[in-house]
Amino acid sequence: MLFGSVLRLCAQTCGATYITEFQYDLKKRTNWCNLLRLDAYVPIGTKGILEFASIHVYKTRPERIINDLQTFSNIEEDNLPCAIAVLGYTRLIGNITLFAGIRNLNEDYFTTPCMSLFTNSSCGIFPTLSANYPIANYPLAALCLDYKMTLGRFGIESSLYNGKGYNGWSKGKHPFTFNPRKDGVFSITEINYQTEYGKCFGGFSLHTNGDMPDVAGEWKTRGMQNESYGVEFVRR
Repeated sequence: MLFGSVLRLCAQTCGATYITEFQYDLKKRTNWCNLLRLDAYVPIGTKGILEFASIHVYKTRPERIINDLQTFSNIEEDNLPCAIAVLGYTRLIGNITLFAGIRNLNEDYFTTPCMSLFTNSSCGIFPTLSANYPIANYPLAALCLDYKMTLGRFGIESSLYNGKGYNGWSKGKHPFTFNPRKDGVFSITEINYQTEYGKCFGGFSLHTNGDMPDVAGEWKTRGMQNESYGVEFVRR
């Protein structure tokens, strides 16, 4: 169930989105999950925007009903009173958009109007990325430089992130952390093409150094890691 509202105060725009879901495993276990997202956009001059978004997660059952990485929920995470999803400055320069600040990959990559119906589903972004790297994937965020450019029906986007995402507030666990030596650096690029019938995506990513998972699910240090994938066609 989804609820949303937008409030305009002069030039500023504020919004709130609330998603709730009830889970039942057809046996005896139930769970109630809730996600609240607050957004704010403040224009700075004629070409700049200050963006802010926070997420707030609450569920009634601490453990998951299904012990599976993806489960059947689009929003289920550990209880999170407040975490930063976006906080930064956007600059518009012709057909180019630049962003610097805190961000998460779910804001930009491999998204379509249809996919927006399934917020954070399948581990947020493609599980080939989210399940193998400790990156800024829902509900985590990290320092980011983001670049977007549109050329007719083509769109190009590239981002550079701190190699590990965070959602805490204590030292070393907040998304303002920038530690390439320990966390590595994560870079991702997407090229998309819009047609009358849908949208085609292609892209690649690169994660260097930092903590990477081994086959047992533990974290350990490895060298440079490469991840690439082909083209997906999504019809609206």
